[in-house]
Amino acid sequence: MIETTKQLKYQQAHDHLMQMLKTYNINDKLPSERKLAEELGCTVFTVRNALDHMEQNGIITRRHGSGTFLRSKISNKKNKSIALLIPPNSGAYGQSILEALFEVAREKKLELRTIWIKDFKSDALIQAKKLKDAGFNSLVLPWIPAHEEQYIAAFIEKVEMPVTTSVIIHRHEEAYFELPQILGLDVIQVIEGLINYFVMIGKTNIAILEPEMPSNIFLQNRFNAYSRALAAHNLEAICDVTDNTVSSVDRIIRKLKKYSGNLGIICYDDTQALRILTSMHKNNLKAPDDFSVIGFNNIEQCIYSDPPLTTISQDFQHLAKAMLEHTIGAIDNKLVQNPFVNQHSLIIRESCGGKNLISKNIVEKYKINGLNIILE
Repeated sequence: MIETTKQLKYQQAHDHLMQMLKTYNINDKLPSERKLAEELGCTVFTVRNALDHMEQNGIITRRHGSGTFLRSKISNKKNKSIALLIPPNSGAYGQSILEALFEVAREKKLELRTIWIKDFKSDALIQAKKLKDAGFNSLVLPWIPAHEEQYIAAFIEKVEMPVTTSVIIHRHEEAYFELPQILGLDVIQVIEGLINYFVMIGKTNIAILEPEMPSNIFLQNRFNAYSRALAAHNLEAICDVTDNTVSSVDRIIRKLKKYSGNLGIICYDDTQALRILTSMHKNNLKAPDDFSVIGFNNIEQCIYSDPPLTTISQDFQHLAKAMLEHTIGAIDNKLVQNPFVNQHSLIIRESCGGKNLISKNIVEKYKINGLNIILE
């Protein structure tokens, strides 16, 4: 529950009073508590609570025997109360973006609230209405599962406040926090960088593993970048789809076993990569000797895997800042979309090999091409 009914009535009274006082000048006298209660359709007790709060914040002053007066002019700027709607199974990515959002919000002195929802089909709409009644005036969707993207357009059309999305939605491109023109450019930089890295350490077979999400734009961009980068090196594409069940991952490992000793694997995320490492152990394969493995997201478990997992880390501060700047702009009826491509880092650990081949010149070259290299 986000608020009780009593709290909602108090918040509504407070908001109505704040709106009313925008037309007042300093030292203007307010109507009596009883008169305000009649105008707002609430109890005197509710009005008194709202006025108490306003007095504590220096907005009004009470003079014994004289009444209540405006102490400071009310700004016409909109309050920026922002809610984050988080669906189930957001995992390590969701936790990372949430931490970054709250850190940026503290710097910008924004009020954030996290609301965990069941889904975007129905529950998100219910929670959005409660948030609207509670005085929130913007929503951010930091992570949208691929299978829920089909509901987002209808959600945006039904809610009565601005929405910032983390994926681009057809007919609602203005809700996306980045310029549509740069969509997927960071993915292209990462995949091309990983292909070049594997080629540099001597791999002539490079596989990419994807989950079963054929309509996902992010995955489409990944595969297109992978295909182009392989063609540039005159290499054959090796791709497969997994649902991340044990049997599915084991099937892929058995299928790839013929490339043992000369295979680099680009995984969809770290969870998939860690399952690959586990299945390799079961099949008497080792990383990086048999397969060189790279994940994505840099979750904490990467450090403790056997061997420690090489992975891609996103700049979550960049994402959080761009999302919040978009939603602040939307509250002020402005379209603010980030024009800068998010920078990623390749964190090299033991699962991919090749540490001894990394020189300062190579680090600088990859940085110029949009991918930082970090040796751990």
